[in-house]
Amino acid sequence: MGKTVFYYEDTVFCPYCKDDVFDGDSQDGDIKTVTCARCGGEFEYEIEVQYSYHIFGLKPGKKPKLNNPVKKKIVLENYEGKHIEEVDAEEVVIPGFEEIKLFLYINNWTWVVSEESTGMCVCSGNSRGDVKEKAERVLKHFGKEEAIKIIAQQPKISESAQVV
Repeated sequence: MGKTVFYYEDTVFCPYCKDDVFDGDSQDGDIKTVTCARCGGEFEYEIEVQYSYHIFGLKPGKKPKLNNPVKKKIVLENYEGKHIEEVDAEEVVIPGFEEIKLFLYINNWTWVVSEESTGMCVCSGNSRGDVKEKAERVLKHFGKEEAIKIIAQQPKISESAQVV
């Protein structure tokens, strides 16, 4: 006898007589073998738990703010090519990498650390602390000499493109 298969059902039921089966002691990924109380048919089912959420905004949060912002230039690249944009930013100093001039700016809700002479993005994150830690990890990964060498190989912001 061929197998009767049902996918993506909301309830568990016997595939032969359609009687509902309830087994509350189940977890995601469990596979259960059941004998139907009504018809005696045997079948198995697998539990797959899915969640959906309905989200309603009640009060907007406050956008993050920079400390003592100054204007800095960043290089953006998209399908139209490279262009320079001026942003409000604050200086960031990474201990041991003081020679590398970095600044922090906010792009929508994302914090970004860029290098000053090139406008090159070093990293981004969800908070000031998070992005500073990431920048430190990136620089330590390459080491001071290698990071300075990489920056020296990049076009300077004054050579890159036009200010938008």
